[in-house]
Amino acid sequence: MKTLLPILLAAAVCTCTGCGSDQNAEADPAAIEAAFQTAGDEKIESPAPAEESTTDTVVIPVTPAGEVPIKDVANRAAAAMRKDEVTEAMVLLQTLRRAKNLSADQLTAVQDQMAALQSSLASRAQNGDLKAKQALELMQQSTRW
Repeated sequence: MKTLLPILLAAAVCTCTGCGSDQNAEADPAAIEAAFQTAGDEKIESPAPAEESTTDTVVIPVTPAGEVPIKDVANRAAAAMRKDEVTEAMVLLQTLRRAKNLSADQLTAVQDQMAALQSSLASRAQNGDLKAKQALELMQQSTRW
């Protein structure tokens, strides 16, 4: 899995910086909020098992019934993106991506923002940003991104 991550990261960077595309694709929290604005009380149908958690510092909101509210996770991901809490944003976006009941627009928004965050991290790490380097190392060590 560790060898697969650099390939996926490179693919995400290539996707964001491909021919004729915006060379400076940046994460856009408003895109996540817009995609999930009309989400009502939908819950994530299959929350990720605890053993797949990528970090112990991010707590996924769970209702007393054991359900994960999609809109709450999306809003927290957007807030984390605004605060430059990249690790938290990626964990929350990953949680959303695993949901079986997302619309095509919601899934596209999640994947686009994950790619933009990964691209930004790679660029920032290459320019010496210690926080970005640490986030990339965490991604490489995690079991699933």
